[in-house]
This record gives sequence, structure tokens and C-alpha cells, in this order.
Amino acid sequence: MIEYPSVPRDRGKLGTIYIKKGLDEIEKKLLLEEEFCHLYAHHETQLSVDQYAIAKCENQAKRMAARFALP
Repeated sequence: MIEYPSVPRDRGKLGTIYIKKGLDEIEKKLLLEEEFCHLYAHHETQLSVDQYAIAKCENQAKRMAARFALP
């Protein structure tokens, strides 16, 4: 099952990020950082790309989000 916790707007690097209830504060922070990176860096819907492209986007967003966590 694919989840879409962020929905980009048609223009710009804006969108809406949905945070699941029941997550602890660290999980919320990590999810928020990763989804922000998706909105900022990726402008394609995952419904129209192959699994390789999806994995590449996920990896890039996770690496970018890790930089937020560094002091």
C-alpha cells in the first residue's frame, strides 16, 4: 500500500503535509522533514513514474531530511 502524506500544489514548492495520529514526536519530526523535502525537491506524482524513479526520490528525500537532523 502506497501512502501519500504530502500533496503538492500546482505551482511553486508548496503543498499540504498530512501527519498520521499516534506517532511519537520523533517519528512526526522525521516524517515532516522527509515530506517537506518531497514537496521542495520533487514535482512529479508517484502514480506516473516507475518503481526505480520512486525509490530514487525516496532516497533523495531521506538524505536531504537527514541534513535537517544534524546539529
